[in-house]
Amino acid sequence: MDFDGNEQNVKYNIVLKLFNAFGYDRLDLEHAAQGSRVDINIGNKIIIETKAFDKNLDSYVSQLKQYCDTERPFLAILTNGKQFRFYSPLMRVRDFADTLIYEFSIKDFAKDEVVERISKIIGIENFKNETYIIFIEEREKELRQIKEFINDFDKRKSEDIQKIKNDVSQLESEIEKLNSGMRFKQQEIEQIKSKQQPEKEGLYEKHFVPRTIEVQSITKPIPTPSPIIQPIPTDGKTYVIDSPKKGVKAYGQRYDSQRFKVLKGSTVSISLDDSFEKGVAGGAYELRNELEKSGIINADRQFTEDYTFNSISQAACVVLGGSRSGPREWK
Repeated sequence: MDFDGNEQNVKYNIVLKLFNAFGYDRLDLEHAAQGSRVDINIGNKIIIETKAFDKNLDSYVSQLKQYCDTERPFLAILTNGKQFRFYSPLMRVRDFADTLIYEFSIKDFAKDEVVERISKIIGIENFKNETYIIFIEEREKELRQIKEFINDFDKRKSEDIQKIKNDVSQLESEIEKLNSGMRFKQQEIEQIKSKQQPEKEGLYEKHFVPRTIEVQSITKPIPTPSPIIQPIPTDGKTYVIDSPKKGVKAYGQRYDSQRFKVLKGSTVSISLDDSFEKGVAGGAYELRNELEKSGIINADRQFTEDYTFNSISQAACVVLGGSRSGPREWK
């Protein structure tokens, strides 16, 4: 036969029998509390509010608080026969819901540990000698310690995560610096490849050395030098950027179909644009800094030698100190 889980059946067939098992034989039922009636009152020290099986206990926490504000019990129990909630109304917390010290299902009472814990706060002997109050206070202390541990654990976890994020950010910054250095070194390689070697050419001419002869070392052979990269014939035009406002007077020529050579004596901008930063025009920002550090652009902002850029736009960006379109700036 199915159990009818209305409020009265929950009260008489579950809650009262539970308290009988813990030694109580006479209980104050339907105790008046300022016009409302608390379902069970045990010496104005423990109050019990029962609800039907299908009721959500969350909806009745405020009602239990009202009873507690009136009766001022040491322990308040809210149950629908399936779930049991034990509150310590005198606990010093802001929200009544935070006074919850235990929550069990009816099935949990089959566990010895649960029975032992509940017996400490509702067992008849502990009730009579009022040691149940001590056990309630011990449970409050236990909960505070648990919450402090959880909060500390969450805090340390957040700090560890943030530290790793900071490490990742630092690594990303270092990687960007390495990438910038690699780009500059690649520029140096291209610069060296593009340079003529007059001393070598002079040796060929002076000593009538055939171009096909490989000079051999006494101890080991010297690898054949890579052929000098000769520029593709250009249009022969000298291009100019003349910007008095920026302090720029620069000259350049197309080196081949892609690269562009800025001529010695060209003057670059007095300052850099605020928007001129890493990543612009194939590393133009980093390249400008490296050219200044290496002395190719001196303290007077002048090129001390011809310098070949990867593109006409990269040359314009370095000369003008900002993101620019080469074909538009070089006239």
